[in-house]
Amino acid sequence: MKPRLFPSAWRLHLRLGWLLCALLPVQLLAAADDVDAAARYLAGMPLPAGSAYQVLTDAHWQGYRQQLDSTWQALEQQRFQPMRQWQAEVLVPRINPGLPLFYPFGGPDLVHALMLYPQSHDFVLFGLEPPGSLELNPQLPASARHRLLNSVNWALRDIYQRSYFITGRMSSDLNREELDGVLPLLLVFLARSGYEVLSFEEGELTPSGRFLSASTEAAGQDAPDEAAVAGCPRIPSVQVRFRASNNASERQLTYVQLDVSDASLGACKALETYVERLAPVNTFVKSASYLMHYGTFSRIRSLTLAVSASLFQDDTGIPYRDLDQADWDVLLFGRYTKPIRDFDGVFQPDLNQAYRRAADSIRAADSIDELPFSMGYHWWTNAQNHLLATRIDRADH
Repeated sequence: MKPRLFPSAWRLHLRLGWLLCALLPVQLLAAADDVDAAARYLAGMPLPAGSAYQVLTDAHWQGYRQQLDSTWQALEQQRFQPMRQWQAEVLVPRINPGLPLFYPFGGPDLVHALMLYPQSHDFVLFGLEPPGSLELNPQLPASARHRLLNSVNWALRDIYQRSYFITGRMSSDLNREELDGVLPLLLVFLARSGYEVLSFEEGELTPSGRFLSASTEAAGQDAPDEAAVAGCPRIPSVQVRFRASNNASERQLTYVQLDVSDASLGACKALETYVERLAPVNTFVKSASYLMHYGTFSRIRSLTLAVSASLFQDDTGIPYRDLDQADWDVLLFGRYTKPIRDFDGVFQPDLNQAYRRAADSIRAADSIDELPFSMGYHWWTNAQNHLLATRIDRADH
């Protein structure tokens, strides 16, 4: 969806909402770079020459920009640069890096997915937080824009420090009048990671597992198979299209607001169908509250195992016991230690033994490498663990 530029009042209004768009006069113009400029404005980055957002770069925005520049520079040195180097040297040779990226329980944490899987062209994330909207209007009081910037920066504090979002904090951070969902955070991550944002559109994941855009539905173009299914409501979603440079191919991010516990999914298979159409995928899991360790999250666990060609995760993801050695080659990284005290009862003796065996092995191929970056619940220590599981091609056996 492109932001509209009002030629008479010079009002720039960017918002996820098909009803508003339907009411706009047809003669309204849209600047081609407005969506990307909006992302860059939120990310505290230089704006395109002549962009309408230039009028919003007041002293408050300048201070916001300086703060994000400082924070991002530290992240670049301490986390992102080592992550990109490790990705190129260790991860890429062991996977098909061009596969779609599935990030269960990732919420709005797009930035780490972009760092580890920059060759992917499809990204799928889900969480409990709403997709949200974005409104930047020069005619509104400056205080409203300042509150938006402050709320964005505040909502990102845990990503800055810990590398993950805290669910309880997001429930309040992303349910404000000025920040009502994940969209602004996704745009910040894309802009700060060097991507050009082409468009975004709200929509829903239908019972048949297809993304139905709000504009398509408003025009009455939804397919016959998209009719509502009893007990299976459509799922709020947003899709963002972006690219690495002017001549690069288009990429797509799909964020889905969904509780994937077995009880909440019920008879609905929308997410499963959507991801199965993309399979095989590379899967990335971290800081996932150990949810897939419980019987109440059996369906998302089964889906993840079924669609993944590779699985890069910490111990909060798929339990080690579920990685059948006949199906998966497993490479261990870091050091396994007991979960933090917020998660009692999910210590994995078999994973602990696997680390002990690998540490005692005299074979170089079985040795455990450290990760050159910190990521996950043990962010303040070096006691982090990750594993890379790659599916075994049975044709070779």
